[in-house]
Amino acid sequence: MAVLNSGRFKVNINKEQIEKTKGRCKSLAQGEIPDRVPFIFTPYGFKWANPAKRHIAENCEDWLEFQVARINFQVKEFPEGDYVPFLWDGLGTMFMASLYGLDVFTDEKQGFLVKDRLIHRLEKDIERVPEHVDPENIGLGPELKRRVKLFLEATEGEIMIFLPNIQCPYDVAVQLMGNDNFIIAAYDTPDLIHELLKRVTNATRDVIYAMQKWVGNTDLLMLDNTLPFHGHGLKLHDDYVSVLSPDFHKEFCYPYNMQLYQEFEFGSFHTCGPYLPHYCNAIFRHKGITAIEAHGCIRTCQQRSRNDLLELKTLCMENNVAISACLDTMGENPV
Repeated sequence: MAVLNSGRFKVNINKEQIEKTKGRCKSLAQGEIPDRVPFIFTPYGFKWANPAKRHIAENCEDWLEFQVARINFQVKEFPEGDYVPFLWDGLGTMFMASLYGLDVFTDEKQGFLVKDRLIHRLEKDIERVPEHVDPENIGLGPELKRRVKLFLEATEGEIMIFLPNIQCPYDVAVQLMGNDNFIIAAYDTPDLIHELLKRVTNATRDVIYAMQKWVGNTDLLMLDNTLPFHGHGLKLHDDYVSVLSPDFHKEFCYPYNMQLYQEFEFGSFHTCGPYLPHYCNAIFRHKGITAIEAHGCIRTCQQRSRNDLLELKTLCMENNVAISACLDTMGENPV
């Protein structure tokens, strides 16, 4: 067991166990059979008060201390489990929107929020969206950089840094103009929607390149925490996409997701919503993804039957895609 630092941010990690976990995850991603299924079990009993979102947003040292306490509790209570510790910024889903110069404020429950949309009428406002963003100097970018440096120094460069919640290109575009306006514009001015998506896809690249520069070691930058091992690709957070039709997704989401997957290697998909049949069709069109997070599907199991989950499992097996799920979210209706 290695002990990093000796003060407020002391971290206890088992490097040998971490390497075993990475090996199991790599086997799954490559379609092989590991010695056992990776099992990341977070035991109940963690007594540290979960800081409010506003506190996370405004006090990164306290946020780091909270994350370190969670890592230590995890390692102590379930040392044989599969767990690759990482630190994340805690800045929330509005991080990308802030890089376009929108005013940012902190909310008690939701953390950082923006005060306005960047785009009200796409034909007029498309030029408000630059071809690239500057994470070094705009919005929450400088705060992210500060947190990355703090996290690395405090844990002596031994704990991986996870990407901010950058979402997928469609989700970022929706943050800039709202979902209703996006869908209307997709019918009225599809060329402008594609131009918008091209620009926000560039912004995702800009953030990843900046993170690579700040971290300084590709081994320490985690692009996907679903199957975390060195060389694994990007995780896309597709939180809003389950409301779209397959044809709409194919035209406006798939091309830009694929650009990112092809540049940063295939990783996984995450959604906060259920895995409805048409959404599964959209996911498995991305030939090459290694895993999906099914937390949302498990959370809504009171509305989903055993057959629904069995169908999801069958589809994943047919497409050689692993499933990551939190069993502790199943509530009173385990499946």
